[in-house]
This record gives sequence, C-alpha cells and structure tokens, in this order.
Amino acid sequence: MEREYFRDGIWAFRINDESFYFNCVDMTYLQAEELPSASSNYESVKTLSAKEHTFVFEPKQFIERTQETQPNIYIDILSDCYLKLPFQITNAVLFLTEACNLKCRYCYYLSDASEKSRLENKISFMTFDLAEDVLRFLLQNSSSEEPQLCFFGGEPLLNFRLMKKIIDTGEQYKKEYKKHIHYSITTNGTLLTPEIVAFLEENNVDVTISIDGDELLQNKIRPFKDGKSSYSTTIANLCHLSKFNIRSTITRYNTDLEHLTELFKNYPVQRLYFRTALKPRDKDLALEEQHLSQVVSSLKRISKKKVSGQPGYDSIIRGYFMNQFAKINKKPTSPVPCGFLNSNITVGTDGSIYPCHALVGNQRYIIGHIKEGLNSRKMQDLLVTFFNCRNRYCVGCPILNICLGGCFYENFDLDGTCEGPKAILCEFRKEVFKIALYLFSHKAF
Repeated sequence: MEREYFRDGIWAFRINDESFYFNCVDMTYLQAEELPSASSNYESVKTLSAKEHTFVFEPKQFIERTQETQPNIYIDILSDCYLKLPFQITNAVLFLTEACNLKCRYCYYLSDASEKSRLENKISFMTFDLAEDVLRFLLQNSSSEEPQLCFFGGEPLLNFRLMKKIIDTGEQYKKEYKKHIHYSITTNGTLLTPEIVAFLEENNVDVTISIDGDELLQNKIRPFKDGKSSYSTTIANLCHLSKFNIRSTITRYNTDLEHLTELFKNYPVQRLYFRTALKPRDKDLALEEQHLSQVVSSLKRISKKKVSGQPGYDSIIRGYFMNQFAKINKKPTSPVPCGFLNSNITVGTDGSIYPCHALVGNQRYIIGHIKEGLNSRKMQDLLVTFFNCRNRYCVGCPILNICLGGCFYENFDLDGTCEGPKAILCEFRKEVFKIALYLFSHKAF
C-alpha cells in the first residue's frame, strides 16, 4: 500500500491515519479505508467508506470529472480572462506611520535601506491630507458597499490622533457615497488604553494583536526599542478588550502552535493567524525544513484534538484554516491567492500604493500614488510575471487550484522577490492542506 500519489488529477494521501482522494480539478474529495497502489485500477475507489458527508459524487462520477481537464488548464484559462478585467478594489491597508516602539528581531520593515533611513531621522507619519485621499479613493472605486480599511504600520497607535480623525471623517462620507467602511487595526498592543479601546469598540474596529508566545519568547524576540521587555505591558492591556484576534510570527523558537494556542485559551481570542519567518532580519530566527515539519506536527496534533471534541482550538481553526475550507468543493474564481493585484491596495505614509503591506518601501513594487491613481500597466506586468513563474513551477501540483502559486508575502519573504513559489513552502502548504481537508471532512469548524 502506498502512502501518497498523484495521478490523472487525483491526489491520494493519508493524514492522521485516514485516507483521502482529492479531485484536483474541482476540489471535491472522497475518503477511503486505505489507499490502493497508484498502478492499480481505479475501480478500487468503489471500496471507499460510506461516511455520508464525505461523498460529493459517486466514485465513478468523481473520477470522470477529474479526467475532464487538468488543474493547470483551468487556472490558465482563468488567468487569461483575469488580465482583461478591471481592478476591483474592496480593501485598503493604510500605513499611519513608519515608526514603532518595538524592535522585533524579524521585522521585514527593518531592511538595511529602511533602517538607514530611520537612523537619518526620516521616519514619516501619514498626513490627514493623504489619508483623506485614501478614504475617497476607497469609497469611489470600491466594488463593495462595505469596503474595508486596515490601519497598519509601524505601530499605528503612535498616530492614533489621525486614526480617530479618519474614522470620524469616514462616518461623514457614509451618506455621500452610500457605503459603510469596516475598520480594523493590527497593533502590538503596548499603547492600548481604556480610552483607546472604548473608541475602537464604539466604532466596531476589528483589533488584531501581534504577539508570538510566552513571556520569555516575547521579550527575546519582540522587545521595546530600548531593549526592555514588552510582554507584561501587552498582556496587561489585553484585559481592556472584549474580543480580539492574534497574529503570530513563527520562528524556529515557537513552532509549537499547541502551546501558542493554549497560552491564550482563557482570553476572548476570535481568530489566531500566523505567518512563517523564512528569511527574517535576524537569521538566527529563520525557519528551515525541520522547523516547518515541527509546525506541521503541532497542527496535526491540534486537528486530532479538535476532531475528538477537545475545547480550546477554535481560534486557530477559524484564523488559519477557514480560507482553505472555503475552497473545498469549489472551483477557484480568481487566479491569484489573495487580494494581491486583485482587490487589495496598501498605501505608504508618502501616498505610494503597493499591492501588499509587506512590500511597502520596496520601490520595485510601487503600483501608483494616491494622488495620481493606479498604474495599470505596472500591475499587469507584475501579474504576467507571476503567472509565468507559476506556469513554470506549479504545473502538476495537486494543490494548484487551492494554493494558486502561494502567498506573495511568504514568497517575497524567502528570497526578496514575489515572482514564484519556493520548494520549502510548497511542501509545507501541501501538508497544511491535508490537515485542512481532514478537519473539513469531520466538520471540525
């Protein structure tokens, strides 16, 4: 019996002692008692276990649908159509400031160039003039009646006065544009006060706290700029919030996501997200293959506990897996993996527009200016570059229609470009999707 194989658009694998067949064209799946050999006749699929919720099609239909086309052909057609469509903005990320009161050892925003700028006292803060332009641009161009605006940085609460003014102005624009903006903020939490929290909750601002683990880890990796510990300040301020999300950066020192989740099980955490640090500023923190394997192992343990009914893991399921759950049983409607050059823009403190918050400050990826609008040609060139790279590296991948080439953010993090998926991430994403399908099949969400 083989553990895994990919043949004729069907990916067969085992996860947590259960076997799955995944149709890589239309993202449907079946469960089996065991995996037959890749060389055996597909009639063996008919021995699949009869768990009602895992059957999307009868086995024969399941195989026939896979043979209609291959995953890369479908996504190629979608990509060609996509290049002809106008940009439909629904989300904007606004850098209120480049300044920060912490000095995180992995921070992507502390590149050599940006660090030099800071040493020369060129740290900038967003002005209200530019911020108002962003508001108008979002409201005028959004294809949604409920666009989203995220406050980012730096540490955005260092410019709380501007944030407050933006939200107040947005309320005034509501009647004029007949659109309601949903606000969010990503903050390190050290500057939260009861007064700030009251304003955030009064205006339904979705709060995400950046924190990576326990006191020892947090103080080692995310200290204040003067080197003092930040953990106690952050934790003390969490008590002001009635609910919040957590965003963690995973380095080689916090690969145990079980531990991370359990640290905050008694807090009102709605969703727990994480990103991987593959090429942080401090190379001692970098994740390598063995560390990603540790992350996968911890996610497998979490999935088993969740399926068995153990409480305390809803936040990481909602935060990390829901996006993948939404793609199962559905063909992709977009050829890009997120809002990158799709529905999202990020605006730097000088008004420059970027396709992702992680690219702010990188001149190569400026796609316009809030005073001048978007550079459609530049956006299309970046998309074509990405599609070409994906065609070169992703053909034949079983999760092409799920991953769609991978997160630009993570690909950029690895080698300084956003031009194609990298092998170390490809294997990680495959393992994570197996866990997602296992959870989905048990309705553990």
